[in-house]
Amino acid sequence: MKALLLRSGELRVDDFPDPIAQAGQIIVKSLCCCICASDLHMVHNAKRLSQWSQQFGGPFNFNPDKDIVLGHEFCGEIVELGESVSEDLRIGDRVVSQPVVFGPDGFAVLGYSNEYAGGFGEYLALSEQLVQKVPESMPTETAALM
Repeated sequence: MKALLLRSGELRVDDFPDPIAQAGQIIVKSLCCCICASDLHMVHNAKRLSQWSQQFGGPFNFNPDKDIVLGHEFCGEIVELGESVSEDLRIGDRVVSQPVVFGPDGFAVLGYSNEYAGGFGEYLALSEQLVQKVPESMPTETAALM
């Protein structure tokens, strides 16, 4: 898939691996992703943030020398359901999520991971238990900021 990548301190559009739905995960097509000041902070300070997170036991376990797909304020449309996903979620539903995904090796913070794309990628893997449906009456752009 195409994504806006943070690579070696610079932003560029390039290819990033498509997400694969694990059990309890869904795949969404990113409809809208908002720029946050923390995205800009990552562009300028990714190495420092990674070092501090490792030093002080923080949640950001990424390698700043590898590609990162930023974006943690997003709204997406479900395009795939992984195994054992609740019947409450359906393909075509618009959703938002906490920017965390649970995987086989623990968790990752979306927008701060080398393994999981954030909202500036075409597709994201999300954990079912952190997803909320967006009401029909709410604009996608508003939902992305929830």
